[in-house]
Amino acid sequence: MSRHRDNIRNAGLMCVSMAGFSANDAIFKLVGTEFGLAQTVFMRGTILCLLFGTYAWFRGTFRTMPGRRDRAVIAVRTVAEIGITACFLSAVLNMPIANATAILQFVPLAIVVAAHFVFGTRAGPMRFAAIFVGLVGVLIIIRPGTAGFNAYSLLALLAVLFVVLRDLASRKLSSSADSLFVTLASALMVTMVFGLATLVDARWTPPSRTDFGLLSLSAVFLFAGYYFGVVTMRTGDIFFVSPFRYSIMIFSAIFGALLFAEIPDALTVLGILILVGAGVFTIRREKAALEG
Repeated sequence: MSRHRDNIRNAGLMCVSMAGFSANDAIFKLVGTEFGLAQTVFMRGTILCLLFGTYAWFRGTFRTMPGRRDRAVIAVRTVAEIGITACFLSAVLNMPIANATAILQFVPLAIVVAAHFVFGTRAGPMRFAAIFVGLVGVLIIIRPGTAGFNAYSLLALLAVLFVVLRDLASRKLSSSADSLFVTLASALMVTMVFGLATLVDARWTPPSRTDFGLLSLSAVFLFAGYYFGVVTMRTGDIFFVSPFRYSIMIFSAIFGALLFAEIPDALTVLGILILVGAGVFTIRREKAALEG
């Protein structure tokens, strides 16, 4: 009974984490349309780094620095994080949030393919069938060649590749590497890169108090998304909790409808359902394989 209660609690926390990420994306889109990608990422990132840095300081994260091998892996992860930020947030700014978020849900399926070819992790016919079905769902959402096609969908797909690179690199981190330090290091570098990009762009719009408040709220939501996501993965039954990641689609659809009047059409909803179904099936197959 205790384990059941823990699973329910962690499933709820995973939903809170996904709500945090989705709220962050929605606020980013609200502010980003005025300031542009680089300035918005830099301003939000500065606040986020202060939050992560303060938490890391009190947690004693800086007492042990990562070794040379871990630093190399962190560097690869950081490049991937920069790519994710540039591609996914560009997509969020220029297409419906729910659509961009849905495309990113192809990540679990893409990781199965990458792990199969990179690490030799065996993926059977049923998993590859699920991946194919998930890809069909992505194509239904994107609809290339049709009047409703948004070229920024391709950036969302590119973000998927960067996420796969980041997650596969993370598997190379030693057990002694502090996940909070790794996250903070990536956040600092992303913020610095986009800060330099504002100098190249040479277009800086001073934020109002309202803008600063929204960016601060966005950073808090993003911090909450990361924090509760880590908590659930460390303390919960991963195969019970993981499907609740897809709750982000519900939150993204709600924020998109309320804030931007973005109502997914029937085909988009169909594509999302197919993609989510393929992802949940893959998670269940992984659980069955481990138990077997």
